[in-house]
Amino acid sequence: GIPPPTNVKAVQDGLTSIIVSWTLSSNATGYRIYYDSSGGHGGFEDVTNGSTDNYTLEGLQTETHYTILIMATSEDHPPSTLVELNIYLISPPGKILLAVLSVTPTSISLSWSVGSGSVMGWEVFWRDSNGNVTENTSGSLSGTNYTINDLLTTTSYSVRVRAVNVVGTTESPHIIIVTSNFSNV
Repeated sequence: GIPPPTNVKAVQDGLTSIIVSWTLSSNATGYRIYYDSSGGHGGFEDVTNGSTDNYTLEGLQTETHYTILIMATSEDHPPSTLVELNIYLISPPGKILLAVLSVTPTSISLSWSVGSGSVMGWEVFWRDSNGNVTENTSGSLSGTNYTINDLLTTTSYSVRVRAVNVVGTTESPHIIIVTSNFSNV
């Protein structure tokens, strides 16, 4: 038979789709991709162009484990052995629960969690009541705690947290916090 495709990868690309990619197999005139979920949702797709190195499986189910099998096919040779991958389709992050841990004259310490779904990163946004430009953590945080420093004393701030994953984002409601002119104990 012909050699199987190599460097096979499956990446979620939206709420209900997966991109399967691979390095081309010599003598292949096409590829067959099987997919099956633990709940019985599955099928196969034939890629009839031997120079194609990816295919998007669509109409899949979120919060579901899929087994993906791919083999190289040829009109002149027996098919390759199967290469197996497993992937879990996630849904967007759920509701964010945001808590204020402490407030000082110049800082606000926050903690948060998400009610459901996977999270790849977090971002914190804040804006003072004077209308200054919104500031943020300039990228995704990996943890679920953050202290905003260098704030103005006795100033009202609007604060929110955003959760991000490959299929979407979720934002917490804005909460209003006033920095004090004394430290809490």
